[in-house]
Amino acid sequence: MFEQAVADLPGGNLRVLSRSGHGRGAVRHAPGGFYGAGSAVEVVQSLARCGIPGSLSSGDVLALLGAVPPSEYAIVVVAALQRRPLGAEQRVAVLSLWTRMSSWVTAQTDAAIVAVAGRVEPEPDDWTRDEVALAMRLSTRTSPARVFQARQRCGRLARFGAALAAGVLLPGQADDAVSELLDASAAVVDRVADRVLPGAGVLTRPQFGRALRKAVIAADAPAAALRHEEAKKDRGVWIRPRPDGMAEVVALMTAVEAVTYIRGLDAAAQQIITDYKTAVAAAALDDPDAVFGVPLMGPARCDAMLGWAHRAHADPTLPRAHGRRTEIGVTMTMDTYLGLTDDPAILDGYGPICAEQARELLPEATLRRLITDDLSGELLDYGHKTYRPPQHLEDHVIARSPRCLIHGCPQPARQCHLDHRVPFDAGGPTSADNLDPLCERHHLMKHKGGWQLLTDTTGNLSLITAAGVRYPIRREAIDPSFDGRDYLPLTIPDAALLERAIAHANIWLTTDAQRHKAADLEPPF
Repeated sequence: MFEQAVADLPGGNLRVLSRSGHGRGAVRHAPGGFYGAGSAVEVVQSLARCGIPGSLSSGDVLALLGAVPPSEYAIVVVAALQRRPLGAEQRVAVLSLWTRMSSWVTAQTDAAIVAVAGRVEPEPDDWTRDEVALAMRLSTRTSPARVFQARQRCGRLARFGAALAAGVLLPGQADDAVSELLDASAAVVDRVADRVLPGAGVLTRPQFGRALRKAVIAADAPAAALRHEEAKKDRGVWIRPRPDGMAEVVALMTAVEAVTYIRGLDAAAQQIITDYKTAVAAAALDDPDAVFGVPLMGPARCDAMLGWAHRAHADPTLPRAHGRRTEIGVTMTMDTYLGLTDDPAILDGYGPICAEQARELLPEATLRRLITDDLSGELLDYGHKTYRPPQHLEDHVIARSPRCLIHGCPQPARQCHLDHRVPFDAGGPTSADNLDPLCERHHLMKHKGGWQLLTDTTGNLSLITAAGVRYPIRREAIDPSFDGRDYLPLTIPDAALLERAIAHANIWLTTDAQRHKAADLEPPF
């Protein structure tokens, strides 16, 4: 039974729309203004119970939803809002809201799993995992991991569970937190949470994973080095059968070894593709009507691996275990290089690694000075008017931005185009301030898809999508010791926009009395 309860209070205050017998009203308005987010929460609850009136704009509803945490009420309102005709930017906002709601649902599922399986694994057998597997349609191989994740996030990793429920963490990010903090002490968990949770709400899963690993290493460097040494014992290569006569070759190795391996494999595969194109061009001269395909990078990698294996089999003098020079980039502070501190280092193409692992590369390393900004950790100087930038400028831009500039894109800068932010033919200079690495896809989006990279008067860079949504862009800090935020600044809700939305909702709630006379209304599912 939903009743309208309107009462004139002293001083012109107004309380409206309370559920009879169920506590305080949904909206409170005072002469001095509104009561902040609490009012938005109550308005969303009322909208969930009564539905969204036609007089309340979609923009107002979005402003309200953006100011409240995920909840069962918010889900009802988002679902109702999605049925409205929306503009492109509003549809993107609804998608973002559903992403937050999915995190909340995962957190509620965690609580439900713990209610079934308990917070602690029973001895000697945990049959509750099978109960969970049946209820959630999970295999018995995957249900133990799912139960473990729920117990961790409802127990010793409760801060990460709360961030999941608030829509700050994505479900995959919350899973990564469980994996990375598997054996961490309570003190380490708190230090890592302090470091990564404040800005996690704008990070992709790979970005959060890098920030998480970096924080875990920084929180206890000696323990990280010991875990790395212990993990090295599991190095190996395996073959896994696949359908259709195929198989997987799976290798487990250190991060340095893996990056070294894939770099060499890519170079060999690219040579195979180049040689094939040359051969095709020669063959086409003899047969212009012939159709030739160009091998993709994936198959070319396989060919490169097989080429090495064939040569190894054919060369009886080739040692089965041999040293090799590592030509990759590792960034560390001077203090870490000298052994004075154990700040995490940054392995190019991978992310944070512990100091001891990085120092193992020093005997054969070529050192290069990098000067960074103390405030942002960004590159200022690499140590050194045409369209194509000279080599030293390319080196600077790639070192400054290790990946494609677009937020969430993992493409390494060395495999990107160097894009003129202001086009060269429109007078844009070939300079560090006007060059950014963009992968092929995002390069095309900028020039053909209607996306824009804009710099405001303060020098801040923003991405404007085709839907008109603006995302701030911040380059990753390359200084391993930089203790600032490794993420984009959070977007703060527009206070004026939120107040206007609450005001409009309040007007509707106080004037449209006829709508609330339907006493038995159910939420508009």
